[in-house]
Amino acid sequence: MKFLITDYFFKSVPNEKNNKVLNKLYYFYNTIKQNKLLSYDLPKGFWIKKIKGTTSLFEFRVDSGDRIFFLLNNLSREIDGNIIFLLYSSHDNAIKKAKRKELQSSNLKEFITFDNEDNIETLDEVYFNWNNLITYEMLDDKDFSENFSNKKYRYYYLNDEQFSCLNDLPPYFVAGSAGSGKSTLTLRKLLNLEENYFSYNYKNVLYLTANQYLKDNSFEQYQEFRSSSSPSIGNFYTLKNFFTKQLGISKNRIVGFNEFNSFFSLSYPNRKKFPISVEEIYSEINGIIKGLMIKGIADNWDRDTSKPTIELEDYLNLSSKYSVLDIETRKKMFAICQNYNQWLKEKEYFDLNDLARLALNLKLSFDFIIIDEIQDLTEIQIFSLISFAKSKDNIFLAGDIHQMVNSTFFNFERIKNLFYSKAQKNINIKILSKNYRSCKKIVDLANYFSTLRTEYIGNLGIDDYKEVSIHKDGEVNLTQINLPLIEKAQNDVTYAIVVPDEIIKNNLLEKLKNKHRIFTIQEIKGLEYNNIICYNLSSAYQNQWNKIFSKEAKHDQRYRKYFNIFYVGITRAQEKLIIMEENIDSNIILKELHDFLTPNNNIIIDKKVQSLKKEKSEWLNEGIKLFKLEKIEEARYAFEKAGEPTWILEREIENDISEFLFKNAIKKINSTNLKGKQNYYKKLIIDTSIDNSLFIEAIECNKIFGISYKEKEIKEGIKIGVENNIFTHKELQKILHFFKEKKILTLLVTYC
Repeated sequence: MKFLITDYFFKSVPNEKNNKVLNKLYYFYNTIKQNKLLSYDLPKGFWIKKIKGTTSLFEFRVDSGDRIFFLLNNLSREIDGNIIFLLYSSHDNAIKKAKRKELQSSNLKEFITFDNEDNIETLDEVYFNWNNLITYEMLDDKDFSENFSNKKYRYYYLNDEQFSCLNDLPPYFVAGSAGSGKSTLTLRKLLNLEENYFSYNYKNVLYLTANQYLKDNSFEQYQEFRSSSSPSIGNFYTLKNFFTKQLGISKNRIVGFNEFNSFFSLSYPNRKKFPISVEEIYSEINGIIKGLMIKGIADNWDRDTSKPTIELEDYLNLSSKYSVLDIETRKKMFAICQNYNQWLKEKEYFDLNDLARLALNLKLSFDFIIIDEIQDLTEIQIFSLISFAKSKDNIFLAGDIHQMVNSTFFNFERIKNLFYSKAQKNINIKILSKNYRSCKKIVDLANYFSTLRTEYIGNLGIDDYKEVSIHKDGEVNLTQINLPLIEKAQNDVTYAIVVPDEIIKNNLLEKLKNKHRIFTIQEIKGLEYNNIICYNLSSAYQNQWNKIFSKEAKHDQRYRKYFNIFYVGITRAQEKLIIMEENIDSNIILKELHDFLTPNNNIIIDKKVQSLKKEKSEWLNEGIKLFKLEKIEEARYAFEKAGEPTWILEREIENDISEFLFKNAIKKINSTNLKGKQNYYKKLIIDTSIDNSLFIEAIECNKIFGISYKEKEIKEGIKIGVENNIFTHKELQKILHFFKEKKILTLLVTYC
């Protein structure tokens, strides 16, 4: 029998009763576990009864006032069924006299009510369906002995929809919105393969995603939940880390948008003559010109991968499904791309599309490949990674088409075409419909927005999937531009302000003293917050929305972008969404959405009361998350708020040291105040030098620092090196010069 516990259970237990309830819960759990069934012959102190009018809902009393509600389920996939601890409820006399104030103030009142005799009067059994709850599995007894509610990671119990995804035959593509459990499924697939390695005989599985934050979280959970009795077969990488490691290329030679932006600014100082922004130019080059796999006619994957781009003729012949630009603008884009490629060659730099092409020449193979957030990859990157699978059956992909906000082409039909044309396989597409992140009002708004997108634009090879909300609490407000409200939100770690593009961002920043916590749609991807302010997401594109609703843009995929911008913005919010627009009265999209928006020009941000230490801890975690997502300037701000202004500098120093770039590290150590950490990093440089037999570097660093750290080990290493004749003549001269300076004559004689 499995023992499960819902997320709401922990929210329903008062902090002061946490230990008491956990101890009672463990006693109950252990007794049931030993008896292997529910019985009324339980030890004294237990009082269990089935709730009248229900099929599987029970309660047991912790004491005279407190009770725990649980479900007893017999699932076809569980041999012995399971018990699901739903929630804790306190019903002592004080609460009765207060008309159960605790219940009245929580959303529990929507699902369960009690009569005057303290018996259940009504309840919503739909809510108590475990498929509609965030549920965790108690894997072993230590989950009770530890404070389970405070654990960083908990083991999700998959709902039926998610469970079916793991049991269907691969290859498959799991599609779902943010918060649907896609990443949980990708990790669970790896754990399943590892636990059954004796059946699959798999020895190496590639687990890859585009961003560092998601990769690190998945790896930490893998370490937390994997069985130590099974061999470790998971290989976790970001796209950049995987390609650089396999190709032996330094990460410092890999460029992204920031480097492209620098190239473009220097090469095209009069950028105003271009009809589109630098972000759109980069997307066109990265996703289309360098990223597509098309040759000649569409719907093939036959591009010549020995060349850095598709052919100019093929690019000019692409339909508007692929590139939204006219012919003359495409010619300009292709010329910019050629100059960009020449710049890369001269600098000996690479972008990720270049690495994907080069990797095709590697002889790599994996027993199984798992890729999360695949919509963030270009076609050539996908093609390269999938080529490493020993069998095209053994591939698990996960992604969300709703989060595509640039002109990088991605759709399900192209993925299906890849598997069918190159491997004669039909990929199994699975849809996750339940949203465990955002509240019901936000999910309802997003669903209706998806309906509008299908009606006015069309879909991308699969119907735009709808979501079912699990969380009920939350609100969606519509308000006019309110700069004081934004300024207050900038100092609250639970808030973020989302704008559609760089132009709107810069215009807003000019009006604010604080230049942080403002994210474009591109920057906010991969992030989520309790509270989101969406600033002018619709007012910025009035002309485009007017054309869309006049039905002039039907099946024109270039206009999907504006739906996705709005969709990504609103779905970053978990509980509170504030839509802030300068144009409300004549805004056609807001009129269409009026049933889902609550006009409110008196919004107040109440910052929760907590200790300074707790607040700094939250800002520190925020900074680490932003740093891993390469949002460096916002990360710096978060670290400053956390009282850790040198956190990024320290990571840069550590990275330089790990790559033996000691001169760079020394410059950074000497350039700023590291609060007494200079000595630590000086010693780290010398330790790293010794560990890697770089004894001359260790000598030089000791000299620069004016210290004599681990000289005995350095001398011994040099002695062994001289005996084995590993030093060049020039290096020996350096060594002799050092010993002369130190007046170590006996060693000098020995070496001579």
